[in-house]
Amino acid sequence: MIRRSCSSLVLLLLLGIVAGCAGSADDPGPKPPPPPPPPEAYGISPTLGRSLDDTQREILRLVDKKHIDESMKVLAARPHHAGSVHDLKSAEYVHQRFLSAGLESRIETYEVPIPRPIDVTVELLAPFAYRCALKEEPSDKDFDTHTTIALRPHLAFSADGDVTSRIVFVNRATSDDFARLKAMGIALDGAIGLARYGGLFRGTKVKNAATAGLAALLIYSDPADDGYMRGDPYPDGPWRPRSAVQRGSVLDIAQRPGDPLTPGIPAFGNAKRIPWEDVETLPSIPTTCLSAEDAEPILKSLGGGPVPDGWQGGLPFAYHLGGSKKVVARVRIQSDWSIRKIWNVIGHLRGSLHPDQWVVMGNHRDAWVHGAVDPCSGTAVMLESARVLGKLARSGQRSMRTIVFCSFDGEEYGLFGSVEYVEHFAKQIHERASMYINVDAAVSGPELGIVASPQLERLLVGTLRVVPDQRTDPPRKMLETVQRFEMSPPGGGSDFTAFLHRHCIPVIDLASSGPCGVYHSRFDTYGWMKHHGDPGFATHARMARLLAVLLHRAAGSTINPHDYVALARWLDVQTKALGVELADTGRPLDLKPLEDAISALSEAGAELNTAREARAKSDPDPAAVALLNRTIAGVNRTLVTDDLLPSRPFFRNPLVATDPSDGYGALVFPAIREALDHGDTKAATAALRDLSARIVSLGARVTGLASNLEP
Repeated sequence: MIRRSCSSLVLLLLLGIVAGCAGSADDPGPKPPPPPPPPEAYGISPTLGRSLDDTQREILRLVDKKHIDESMKVLAARPHHAGSVHDLKSAEYVHQRFLSAGLESRIETYEVPIPRPIDVTVELLAPFAYRCALKEEPSDKDFDTHTTIALRPHLAFSADGDVTSRIVFVNRATSDDFARLKAMGIALDGAIGLARYGGLFRGTKVKNAATAGLAALLIYSDPADDGYMRGDPYPDGPWRPRSAVQRGSVLDIAQRPGDPLTPGIPAFGNAKRIPWEDVETLPSIPTTCLSAEDAEPILKSLGGGPVPDGWQGGLPFAYHLGGSKKVVARVRIQSDWSIRKIWNVIGHLRGSLHPDQWVVMGNHRDAWVHGAVDPCSGTAVMLESARVLGKLARSGQRSMRTIVFCSFDGEEYGLFGSVEYVEHFAKQIHERASMYINVDAAVSGPELGIVASPQLERLLVGTLRVVPDQRTDPPRKMLETVQRFEMSPPGGGSDFTAFLHRHCIPVIDLASSGPCGVYHSRFDTYGWMKHHGDPGFATHARMARLLAVLLHRAAGSTINPHDYVALARWLDVQTKALGVELADTGRPLDLKPLEDAISALSEAGAELNTAREARAKSDPDPAAVALLNRTIAGVNRTLVTDDLLPSRPFFRNPLVATDPSDGYGALVFPAIREALDHGDTKAATAALRDLSARIVSLGARVTGLASNLEP
């Protein structure tokens, strides 16, 4: 089906070329009308479609790998953790780049808690003495790895404490892992856990460890996951060196992302802050991160029974569960819990006709060290997209709606910058934003992967069908080269969270991935990117073209391109999956109200799609549909549900929330599923009825839009 659609597009383009070449120089004859826009130009009038085609070709031509390379060199030149001097300098750099691109730009300052490590000590006391180095050994092949201004390896928001106890290997520290350990009779209370990274958010690992009774948790990078068992470590290859450490935050962002001291309000200097003792998202036990090199002597010293199947890692010895009092360690953590400034940079490329309607995109700017992949690749892609679109705007090819470019700060500590932005500008975002596009770690390899809200399927597929992947020879359309394409809302762990889960704004999350073992370490450098991640920056250029065309189409469509048929189709799949789960567990829950609501939404969506295309083909005055476009953008907010999850009031989207079991995944129909998890069928039934009613209301709004769109 994809190939057939692409072939149709090629045929249309060829027909246009042939028509344009007909006749002779002596008798050219009447100039034929330009071909109609391809079917991928969803919700775009014929006149606008022709100019859109011209603009898209200009975007593809103007994207320049040299500009991206230059941006990467500057952005990743020095460590720039949130609240640091070089973090502020990076904000000023992005601000100047926005201004030079022709955007209206400003720097917004907030004041949030940024813990800095004072003392991080991990030592084995018995059966022999070993003090963990907690140091990443630099490479003589990469000057940047010799930096002296990087924060030492640590996990931000770890509880302060000093724990001496026996050690237990707890695998990935999932709830299932702890249940298995207890079933095997392994005593956990008061012990120090040793866990390997992977499988779930590190903060969720710490939360699970505390719930299981551990007194402290150490999390290390196992070479089987992203180290030498996967291939050559950096600098010879892309994988994690033995001394490399994955830093990170352990704030419970599945409970509530953002500044833990100012929930619901922007964190200005004079903001009223809640006491630390009232914060619910802080871990209760000390924790820190280790390299494979530091973990090896500790893990090797453990006795006890052998680990279960699937728990063996890549270090060169058999893993054991531990738990013996003969193996004792000490973990001591102390941090400076000061309030520090962070800086968001917000750039507006004003729309030509509807400047009060927004398409928002963003990524974060702060890094744990150099952050070439995470986040500088996303920032470099964003800056190139802004440069190209700004240049086109100055030449008269400006989108109808405003494109908002956001460089968020403090993401690594708990999505601080994006949450503060949404809290600061909640009214404008609620009224004006039609979608949010995220490009966090845009490039860590060549494989393009996309996760998106179903409402944006036709917009996204249409863009992929017309943007060539110029890394291939000959270039193929990006829809043919995408490796992972999931029309399902993302769960958590990046800056889309506040938009999707707080305001029910549909989102797209773009990334290209591949072999990468330098995540959150000092080895995530320009050198790693140049030699392993993206030599020549061709993948960065591909991402910049995709982003720029996607933004221009989203901001330039005559009528907002939200597709509620696609949303209904996704809801139907999720409802069937819920039905299977209910049948497997034997829980009674009548899904018919939800099924009926989804069916009605599908019919309404089909009516809207037909009316949208008819209205677009009538080539209306764009000013005449301004109110309708604002209404279409606001329809999604029909779903916003206060008090959706009593234990997690930040989340107000009844369709999806961050899954608290892993901190990254998506929990579909969260109110229903959380009630079922608590064994409360009555609450689950009430949640299902409320969800059904909201989808009915959404369908009614969509039907009203279809009526108003009739030419």
